[in-house]
Amino acid sequence: SAEIIMHAGREMFTPPPKVDSAVVRIDVDAKKFESANLKAVRNLVRCAFISRRKTLVNNLVNSLKVSRERAQNALELIGVKEDARGETLSAEEFVKLSEVLGEYLNG
Repeated sequence: SAEIIMHAGREMFTPPPKVDSAVVRIDVDAKKFESANLKAVRNLVRCAFISRRKTLVNNLVNSLKVSRERAQNALELIGVKEDARGETLSAEEFVKLSEVLGEYLNG
């Protein structure tokens, strides 16, 4: 879970940037994903963001050498649209997808 602790305006920096900032607190629930294969999830996240402008299906096909049909079926199985990009998936969806594609991620 994430929470904004305070806002830090651009005037607080030298030289001032063109955007405002914020201090964010992130709390990680270590037990939430304790059964997940973290290596597989990490590999999947890398794959999802290797080419950020491409869809997740394209990244899976190009990075993991998964067939397009297998990639599309995996996304459908976890309830994610075929045209999704990596940044649209939640942590839970990454874990589910890593379980579906585990054989490709653990190699």
